[in-house]
This record gives sequence, structure tokens and C-alpha cells, in this order.
Amino acid sequence: LFAKEYTKLNIKAGADKKQSVFLYYQQYLRDLLERNLTSTIILTEMDKIEFISSVSGNFSGKPAHDALVRLEKKYENNETSTEVISRIVNSYNWGEMPVEINKEKYDWLKKGIDKYPESYGARLLKRDLALLETPDLQVRGKGIIYPSNSVKIILEYKNTQAISDKQDFNLYKIEKGRFSLVKAYPMSLASKTTYLSDTLALDLGKLPVGRYCFSDIPLDELNKKDEDVESDFVYSGYKYNRFDFVVTGLITFSRNSAKSEYEIFVADRISGKPLKDVTVTVKPVKMKKEDEDPMPIFLKTNTMGIATYKEKALTEKGSYRY
Repeated sequence: LFAKEYTKLNIKAGADKKQSVFLYYQQYLRDLLERNLTSTIILTEMDKIEFISSVSGNFSGKPAHDALVRLEKKYENNETSTEVISRIVNSYNWGEMPVEINKEKYDWLKKGIDKYPESYGARLLKRDLALLETPDLQVRGKGIIYPSNSVKIILEYKNTQAISDKQDFNLYKIEKGRFSLVKAYPMSLASKTTYLSDTLALDLGKLPVGRYCFSDIPLDELNKKDEDVESDFVYSGYKYNRFDFVVTGLITFSRNSAKSEYEIFVADRISGKPLKDVTVTVKPVKMKKEDEDPMPIFLKTNTMGIATYKEKALTEKGSYRY
């Protein structure tokens, strides 16, 4: 219930005084109604909805959102309704929201901005709209691909046209910490709307065994990055405007087989057959730039596909991981 109806309720504080806050709301709203302070009434109604939502599990989430929608409808001819809209847009917080909710948010924002462009609430809505329309570009795909399979990735993009009318992606191969260009993929990505993402599927075809990077970062900039690529061989995924993946027919497992001893099992990724004479590199990775660089250890798998590493104390100073 809103102000006029709410002030007619017979509210009692109760012996434990737990209902006192609702009585205070009633008294305050009655005073505001008598003085015809509509904007303050709207703000007080929003505060009341937020309070009830915070103390009632049945009124949190969508019920509170719906109450804000009713409040905006009641006072839509008052510019303070733009502040209600801002609260509505930020109240889609029950469960997992479908991306289509962005369309509802956009419509709310445009309604408030277009109707009362000079209001204080419109400034809040313009901020919310800028956040909703923030350009976004992500690359998704499998991090590990078998050599006989094509490499397929998905580009997901939103409002990239606000930054540039074209995006120059490149496929790079990574060897010994250096990037080399394999193929350029110039594109022009422009989402149909500024608030919903579109997708583009790309088939990069079959690639030789190795580690790769798909990115819009220029080659010289990638090669300037201070990173230990070899030590991060198992990493795959999206980071820093790039998507890393590995083409390999191998799969590995490891276990701590005894004190200071590790077994690394190498097999064919598809058949599971153990592979003999595969080189396994165990490389200590320094945790700080000032640490000394340790030498890697090279092992060979036996007929069971197992390489055994017995940990030895490092003589170099510093902190390391393997």
C-alpha cells in the first residue's frame, strides 16, 4: 500500500515495539500528504520498500521490484519517478537473470531520460545507461583441441561499434615465449543493439600441434609482455583481450606417489593409450622477478607412459612453484 492507503491502516507498535518503524512511516507519510510534498513522499515510499525487503524474505527480490514498478506507475507524471526507475533498473536481482532483461532495463532508462532529461534522476539513469551500453568483447572456445579436429571459437560482442568500426584479430603461435603471426582476421563487429550481445562463430580449421593465441593485441605488444609462456602451458582461456588454446593429442595426469616424488602419466587424449618416450618438462617457476632463474628438468616416459620426478632442493634463492 502507498501513502494514502497506508496512512489509513490501524498500525500498533505492539508490546515488543517491533512494529514501531511502520508506525513512524505512517506518521511521516501522513505529514507529507498534508503538506503536499509529493517528491519526498516518493522517496519515502522507496525507502519503505527497501526496508520491508530487508526484513521480509517474502518481500525481497521480485515482490520488491514489482512494488517499485507500481510506485513508478502511480507517480510517473512527477520527475522524481526517474529515481524510482533507477531503483527498478538495479532491482533485477532475483535468481539468474536472462540476458533479455537488458531490453527491459534499456526501455526503463530511455523512458526516464526522454521524459525528464534535466532531472536529477535522469543523471542517475544516464549513468546506468552508460554501464548497460559498456562495450564488451569476449572470445570463447575449447582450451584444448585434438589435432584432427577443427578449432572453433565464438566471438561475443556488444556495442563494439562505440569504440571502433572494425576489429583486427590475429591468430598467433606461441613458441619459447615468443608470438608469431599465423593468420590475420580483419572484421567489422557491430551488435544489433547497444545493450545486447551478438555472437559470431569462427572456424580456424585444423592446426598443427602447439600453443596458440587469438587476440586483437598487436604482435609487437604481445612480444613486449613480461610473461613466462612455457611455464603456463596448461593455461587456456580468455585473458587480457586474448584467448589462448593448445592443440595436442596428449593428456597428462600426475600424483604425489611418495615423499618428494611425483609420477606424471602421459596418454593419447582419445584412446587413452600410454605413450612411451614423451619428453616431460618440469620447470620451477619463480614467483618474483628478482628471484634467480632455475633450470628446467627433462624426463622421459617409460613403457607405461610414466615419468617419475624426484624433488630436489633448489640452490637458487627465491620462491618457486612447479
